[in-house]
Amino acid sequence: MSRAIQKVMGIRPLTSSDIPAITSIFNEAVSSEETTCDIQPRTEEQMKSWLTGDLPKYESYVFEKDNEVLGWAAITRYHEREAYSPTTELVTFVRRAARNKGVGGELMRLVLRRARELEFH
Repeated sequence: MSRAIQKVMGIRPLTSSDIPAITSIFNEAVSSEETTCDIQPRTEEQMKSWLTGDLPKYESYVFEKDNEVLGWAAITRYHEREAYSPTTELVTFVRRAARNKGVGGELMRLVLRRARELEFH
């Protein structure tokens, strides 16, 4: 992704310093029973393992505005069985207060494009 696009959209690759913010956003969805099949909140360590501990071909991004992470998206492994390796799961989570402002749409467009570029389906 070009720096110009990153700056305009506020999207950048996820770093380990984002783990507390993305964990909070994910657990907000769990607690309100929205957009996830998880029923228990996840710890920061679980989120870090899920999003940064996998093969290097998977990617995660955050949408940041005024130094606050408003949402995140990821291209993640669908299943650990080798036959599923070309298949991914695309996830997007947006902080409740930032919804309906285009954050989720921008993130999803990015991960859809990147998944195609990485030849996933």
